[in-house]
Amino acid sequence: MNTFDISCQLVDSPTDQSTPAGSVDADRLIPEFRKFPFAEEVKRAEKLKGDVTFPTLIFKRQSDGEEIAIWTNNTTRFDLCLTHDSTKSYLKDQTKEQVESVLSRFQTESVLDIQPARSFMDDREPEPVRPGTESLVIYDQRMRWVAAINLAAAFGGIYLALRFLPTTPKYVIVVFCSLFALFWIKDILFGFRLRLVSDGRLLTWQENNQTATVEIRNIKKILVGFGHSTGQVHYSATYIKLQLANGSEKTLPPNIAAGLRGMNWRKLRQLIDHVRTVTPVVVEPIDDPDRNIKGWTEEPGQ
Repeated sequence: MNTFDISCQLVDSPTDQSTPAGSVDADRLIPEFRKFPFAEEVKRAEKLKGDVTFPTLIFKRQSDGEEIAIWTNNTTRFDLCLTHDSTKSYLKDQTKEQVESVLSRFQTESVLDIQPARSFMDDREPEPVRPGTESLVIYDQRMRWVAAINLAAAFGGIYLALRFLPTTPKYVIVVFCSLFALFWIKDILFGFRLRLVSDGRLLTWQENNQTATVEIRNIKKILVGFGHSTGQVHYSATYIKLQLANGSEKTLPPNIAAGLRGMNWRKLRQLIDHVRTVTPVVVEPIDDPDRNIKGWTEEPGQ
């Protein structure tokens, strides 16, 4: 009987490290999958700040080194990575029953027999693809320029205060600017996370510690607005909301919304085209006279 090594990642694990969890015989693969705390880890992820790792369970056959990794972000559907001689292939959006069927076959079969051979023609991990296909990556990066601008402003304020202000207000300004600078130190060191991705079923976004996920099929309208006036003051800002089937709305964070407006709304069109591969979403202006969408058109190049 084949023997398998088990390792795992929890939501607070480093993304590039897994923890050994012993070895089991082949007939224990499905019971180990069933008892792994996917649901508890997904729930715990909601309370964590910053980046989290998908809860992942990994089975590696000792005899040939073939491996299957299983992870999820909602506990009802799972993604699998099948590895053969460092070549990776993927099974996406699998139910628990489908995962157990794969594990049953993995007890005695090669991953080459489980996964269609065509998937092994390319050993690269999935790359961001064009809208209208299975997945989409608009943003997935760490930005430091926002922190750099704010730190420069803080140090500039300290310099001007020390040079030109009298003693009492000088030190008030210096203390205030110093505290303001400390607030941005972490972002200049580690970056400001900006992420907007889709796996074809879920749309997920993250702006620093602010994260949210919606099912694409539940998006019925994309509401767009630009600008907000208060009295004689006009603030330039972009507003994008997703109206869901239950009537609720999800508002995209300001930096992500502003990025979607860039390049003549090209990235917003990309997002709309992608969502429409799943559901016939409607695009409308936000119902606010101060938030018009002047310059918006669904036709590229206009």
